[in-house]
Amino acid sequence: MRPRKKGKRLRARGRVSWNPKGFAFIVDSDSKADIFVSRGDLSGAMDGDLVEVSANRDKKGLRGKVTSIIRHKELTIAGHYRRLKKWGTISPFKPLPYNIMIPFGSEDNARDGEIVIAKLDSVKAGPRIRTLTAKVIDHLRIPENADPDLIQVVSRHALPWLFSREVEKAAKDASKIDYDRELGKRRDIRKRLLFTIDGRDAKDFDDAIGIEKLPDGTYLLTVAIADVTALIDRSHVLDKEAFKRSFSVYFPDTAIPMLPRVLSDDVLSLKPGEDRLAVVVEMRLGKSGKIINHTFYEAVLRSRARLCYEDLGPYL
Repeated sequence: MRPRKKGKRLRARGRVSWNPKGFAFIVDSDSKADIFVSRGDLSGAMDGDLVEVSANRDKKGLRGKVTSIIRHKELTIAGHYRRLKKWGTISPFKPLPYNIMIPFGSEDNARDGEIVIAKLDSVKAGPRIRTLTAKVIDHLRIPENADPDLIQVVSRHALPWLFSREVEKAAKDASKIDYDRELGKRRDIRKRLLFTIDGRDAKDFDDAIGIEKLPDGTYLLTVAIADVTALIDRSHVLDKEAFKRSFSVYFPDTAIPMLPRVLSDDVLSLKPGEDRLAVVVEMRLGKSGKIINHTFYEAVLRSRARLCYEDLGPYL
């Protein structure tokens, strides 16, 4: 609907769009008109909320005040937790037009200075609302010496960085592999010529390949993948953590792994000269490259070399 007149004022509804300087605009749902709302007239409305606003027109355009909050958008904020004498607060990375109060008991044991994610409580529209209450719902566990730009990206997308002590301990325990025992139930292909191919800056190598010509003129192509399931079953705390994260996140100079680095960068990485557990597929190829047959099995392997795409380019 278009802004409706009510005496000398207009009524409209739309969504709140916060400005870091403290004010906001309400974009009318139908007319798309921008209505300016000062910090003091937001009445507790939050970014993305659907609100009703009473406005009048002056020389600069429409200026209004939020009169009711029709529907809250679930809003979370990221920032540094600060512990005060009577309550906690958050210094958000994205400036807000309100002060944020975290009552003791709602800080989820956050430490002073820690980077956290908090959920803002719903409020009803009212005059003179300057403070909103919130509850800590997640800890980003970002190292204090992390690059500020990286912190901004991680906090904006609520990316988990460090792992809990429970997960780190579980990873350390899982990394203790008895290779003699594994050789009793897996195929030993440690003497086979296998190698990894990755980017020059890669830190984890999860697959290896190798090819050899057989006496009958056919070729044996071996493709091996690090065997994660050998260390983690579906009910394991590490499996739950991996499911929660879903993927690793790569930046130019670092990465946020899906599993602790003792696994992702070490025992699940097919490093040259190191015994590693893998799931293997062997493919026998004809002279034309057509697959004649294939087989799958679990194995213990030892990569011979760590090659880079840049080095192999001239040979392809």
